[in-house]
Amino acid sequence: MQFFKSEAPSESANHERVGITNQLIFDFKADLSSIPIPERLNNPFGTKIPKVARIAAEEFQEFIAKENIYAPRKLNTENLIHTLHQKEITHVYLHFDFDCLEPGEYDKTYYQVPDGLSIQESENCVKALQKNFEVVGSSVLESIAKHQDGLAPITGIIEAFMK
Repeated sequence: MQFFKSEAPSESANHERVGITNQLIFDFKADLSSIPIPERLNNPFGTKIPKVARIAAEEFQEFIAKENIYAPRKLNTENLIHTLHQKEITHVYLHFDFDCLEPGEYDKTYYQVPDGLSIQESENCVKALQKNFEVVGSSVLESIAKHQDGLAPITGIIEAFMK
Protein backbone atom coordinates (compact mmCIF):
# COMPACT_ATOMS: atom_id res chain seq x y z
CA MET A 1 0.00 0.00 0.00
CA GLN A 2 1.26 3.41 -0.85
CA PHE A 3 0.33 6.98 -0.04
CA PHE A 4 0.76 9.88 -2.40
CA LYS A 5 0.29 13.47 -1.30
CA SER A 6 -0.23 16.27 -3.73
CA GLU A 7 -0.98 19.89 -3.04
CA ALA A 8 -3.40 21.81 -5.21
CA PRO A 9 -3.95 25.42 -4.13
CA SER A 10 -7.43 26.69 -4.78
CA GLU A 11 -8.15 30.32 -5.50
CA SER A 12 -11.24 32.50 -5.13
CA ALA A 13 -12.48 34.82 -7.86
CA ASN A 14 -10.15 37.57 -6.61
CA HIS A 15 -7.22 35.13 -6.75
CA GLU A 16 -6.60 35.01 -3.02
CA ARG A 17 -5.32 31.69 -1.80
CA VAL A 18 -8.08 30.03 0.22
CA GLY A 19 -6.42 26.76 1.14
CA ILE A 20 -4.65 23.62 0.09
CA THR A 21 -6.33 20.31 -0.51
CA ASN A 22 -4.05 17.34 0.09
CA GLN A 23 -4.79 14.10 -1.64
CA LEU A 24 -4.08 10.75 0.01
CA ILE A 25 -4.18 7.80 -2.33
CA PHE A 26 -4.30 4.22 -1.10
CA ASP A 27 -3.22 2.27 -4.16
CA PHE A 28 -1.75 -0.92 -5.59
CA LYS A 29 1.97 -1.21 -4.95
CA ALA A 30 3.07 -1.53 -8.59
CA ASP A 31 1.49 1.81 -9.46
CA LEU A 32 3.52 3.66 -6.84
CA SER A 33 6.48 1.53 -5.80
CA SER A 34 9.40 -0.35 -7.24
CA ILE A 35 7.85 -3.82 -7.59
CA PRO A 36 7.56 -5.18 -11.13
CA ILE A 37 4.57 -4.11 -13.20
CA PRO A 38 2.45 -7.17 -14.07
CA GLU A 39 2.12 -8.25 -17.70
CA ARG A 40 -1.61 -9.08 -17.48
CA LEU A 41 -4.75 -8.01 -15.64
CA ASN A 42 -6.53 -10.36 -13.26
CA ASN A 43 -9.66 -10.79 -15.34
CA PRO A 44 -11.25 -13.76 -17.09
CA PHE A 45 -9.55 -12.76 -20.35
CA GLY A 46 -6.05 -12.25 -18.91
CA THR A 47 -5.93 -8.92 -20.71
CA LYS A 48 -2.37 -7.90 -21.48
CA ILE A 49 -1.31 -4.54 -20.07
CA PRO A 50 -0.09 -2.38 -22.95
CA LYS A 51 3.62 -1.68 -22.94
CA VAL A 52 2.97 2.07 -22.89
CA ALA A 53 1.02 1.67 -19.60
CA ARG A 54 3.85 -0.36 -18.05
CA ILE A 55 6.41 2.26 -19.18
CA ALA A 56 4.26 5.07 -17.72
CA ALA A 57 4.00 3.20 -14.40
CA GLU A 58 7.77 2.68 -14.33
CA GLU A 59 8.32 6.39 -15.02
CA PHE A 60 5.88 7.21 -12.22
CA GLN A 61 7.90 4.96 -9.88
CA GLU A 62 11.01 6.98 -10.77
CA PHE A 63 9.11 10.22 -10.09
CA ILE A 64 8.04 8.94 -6.64
CA ALA A 65 11.65 8.16 -5.73
CA LYS A 66 13.03 11.43 -7.16
CA GLU A 67 10.45 13.68 -5.49
CA ASN A 68 10.70 11.89 -2.11
CA ILE A 69 6.93 11.31 -1.93
CA TYR A 70 5.69 9.66 1.25
CA ALA A 71 5.14 6.04 0.15
CA PRO A 72 5.70 3.56 3.00
CA ARG A 73 5.86 -0.18 2.33
CA LYS A 74 3.57 -0.86 5.32
CA LEU A 75 0.72 1.15 6.78
CA ASN A 76 1.46 3.01 10.00
CA THR A 77 -1.57 5.20 10.64
CA GLU A 78 -0.01 6.97 13.62
CA ASN A 79 3.09 7.88 11.56
CA LEU A 80 0.94 9.03 8.63
CA ILE A 81 -1.15 11.32 10.86
CA HIS A 82 2.00 12.66 12.55
CA THR A 83 3.61 13.36 9.15
CA LEU A 84 0.53 15.20 7.89
CA HIS A 85 0.27 17.25 11.10
CA GLN A 86 3.97 18.19 10.81
CA LYS A 87 3.21 19.51 7.32
CA GLU A 88 0.33 21.53 8.83
CA ILE A 89 -2.21 19.71 6.70
CA THR A 90 -5.80 20.17 7.82
CA HIS A 91 -7.90 19.18 4.77
CA VAL A 92 -7.57 15.96 2.79
CA TYR A 93 -9.14 14.21 -0.16
CA LEU A 94 -9.07 10.43 0.32
CA HIS A 95 -8.89 7.98 -2.56
CA PHE A 96 -8.91 4.21 -1.99
CA ASP A 97 -8.20 1.56 -4.64
CA PHE A 98 -9.25 -1.87 -3.40
CA ASP A 99 -6.29 -3.50 -5.13
CA CYS A 100 -4.14 -2.35 -2.20
CA LEU A 101 -5.89 -4.95 -0.01
CA GLU A 102 -4.43 -8.33 0.87
CA PRO A 103 -5.71 -10.71 -1.84
CA GLY A 104 -6.53 -13.36 0.78
CA GLU A 105 -9.06 -10.93 2.25
CA TYR A 106 -10.36 -9.36 -0.97
CA ASP A 107 -9.61 -10.67 -4.44
CA LYS A 108 -12.21 -8.90 -6.59
CA THR A 109 -9.58 -6.66 -8.23
CA TYR A 110 -7.61 -6.65 -11.46
CA TYR A 111 -4.31 -6.58 -9.57
CA GLN A 112 -3.60 -8.84 -6.62
CA VAL A 113 -0.40 -8.22 -4.73
CA PRO A 114 0.67 -10.16 -1.63
CA ASP A 115 1.31 -8.31 1.63
CA GLY A 116 -1.46 -5.79 1.03
CA LEU A 117 -3.44 -3.99 3.70
CA SER A 118 -5.89 -5.88 5.84
CA ILE A 119 -9.49 -4.78 5.57
CA GLN A 120 -9.57 -3.94 9.28
CA GLU A 121 -6.42 -1.78 9.24
CA SER A 122 -7.76 0.03 6.16
CA GLU A 123 -11.04 0.77 7.88
CA ASN A 124 -9.25 1.93 11.03
CA CYS A 125 -6.95 4.21 9.00
CA VAL A 126 -9.83 5.85 7.14
CA LYS A 127 -11.67 6.48 10.44
CA ALA A 128 -8.51 7.90 12.06
CA LEU A 129 -7.94 10.24 9.11
CA GLN A 130 -11.56 11.40 9.33
CA LYS A 131 -11.11 12.04 13.05
CA ASN A 132 -7.89 14.06 12.60
CA PHE A 133 -8.55 16.00 9.38
CA GLU A 134 -11.38 17.61 7.48
CA VAL A 135 -12.13 15.28 4.59
CA VAL A 136 -13.22 17.44 1.66
CA GLY A 137 -13.95 14.54 -0.69
CA SER A 138 -13.32 10.88 -1.27
CA SER A 139 -13.50 8.10 -3.82
CA VAL A 140 -13.21 4.33 -3.94
CA LEU A 141 -12.28 2.31 -7.04
CA GLU A 142 -10.77 -0.90 -8.37
CA SER A 143 -13.35 -3.49 -7.41
CA ILE A 144 -14.49 -5.86 -10.13
CA ALA A 145 -17.23 -7.49 -8.04
CA LYS A 146 -20.10 -8.43 -10.34
CA HIS A 147 -22.74 -8.75 -7.62
CA GLN A 148 -23.56 -7.00 -4.35
CA ASP A 149 -22.41 -10.00 -2.29
CA GLY A 150 -18.93 -9.59 -3.81
CA LEU A 151 -18.68 -6.28 -1.96
CA ALA A 152 -19.54 -7.83 1.42
CA PRO A 153 -15.92 -8.06 2.65
CA ILE A 154 -15.29 -4.36 1.97
CA THR A 155 -18.63 -2.98 3.19
CA GLY A 156 -16.98 -1.51 6.31
CA ILE A 157 -14.48 0.46 4.22
CA ILE A 158 -17.21 1.70 1.88
CA GLU A 159 -19.39 2.73 4.83
CA ALA A 160 -16.45 4.55 6.45
CA PHE A 161 -16.02 6.58 3.25
CA MET A 162 -19.73 7.44 3.24
CA LYS A 163 -19.54 9.22 6.62
